[in-house]
Amino acid sequence: LAVLVLRTVQIQSYWRGQQSRCQFIAAVESIVSLQAAYRGFHCRKEYLRGKASIVSLQCAGRGMIVRKEMKHWHDSAIIVQKVWCGYLARSELGVVKDAIIRLQSIAR
Repeated sequence: LAVLVLRTVQIQSYWRGQQSRCQFIAAVESIVSLQAAYRGFHCRKEYLRGKASIVSLQCAGRGMIVRKEMKHWHDSAIIVQKVWCGYLARSELGVVKDAIIRLQSIAR
C-alpha cells in the first residue's frame, strides 16, 4: 500500500509539474506576443515621426526653391518692363521732338 501511495504521489507530482510547465510556456508566449506588439507600435510611431520630419523638410526646401525662382521671374519681368517702358518713352519723345521741330520750322 505504501508503494501505491508513493507512486500515486509521484504521478500527481509529475502531472502538476507538467501543468506548471505548460502554464509557464503559455505565459512566456503571451509576454513575447505583447513585447512584439509594443515594439511594432513603437517602431511604427518612430517611422511616422521620421517621415513627418522628412516631409516637413522637403516642403521647406521646395518652398525655398519656388520662392527663389519666383524672385528670378519677378526680377526678369521688371527688367523687361523697364526696357519696354524706355523704348516707348524714347519712341514718343522722337515723335514729339519731330513735331516740335516742324512747328518751329513753320514758325520761322
